[in-house]
Amino acid sequence: MTVRTYTIGLLLCAVLVFAAGIAGIITINPTTAGVGEYVFVYGVFLTGFSCLFSAIMVSINTRGISQSDREEMATHVRIACRQGFLLGLMCVLLALMQQYRLLIWWSGLLLVVAVCLVELWILWKQSK
Repeated sequence: MTVRTYTIGLLLCAVLVFAAGIAGIITINPTTAGVGEYVFVYGVFLTGFSCLFSAIMVSINTRGISQSDREEMATHVRIACRQGFLLGLMCVLLALMQQYRLLIWWSGLLLVVAVCLVELWILWKQSK
């Protein structure tokens, strides 16, 4: 499997998941929705944003790397997928904070800094 095929698969998955999320938003009434419906909607958007950001990060991180260097390519794809998941999680947490009226400029900034610190901590642990 090439990186291009992997990226196209991630984008296709993101489109399908976002279509399911939009269908869920259209059919779910937010005033009568229970916990299960909210878990479904936010889980769908976490999956969709993770796929979308992973595809973007894979295409950015693998530029300039030859297809023949599989080990380096796999390392960059792994890092890009982790970063895509963290960015997707950040978007969903920002949406949750907005839903509960907790999103102010400094709380959003704290969340962004927290996600950056998690990524830096993971990179630091891997370098040891």
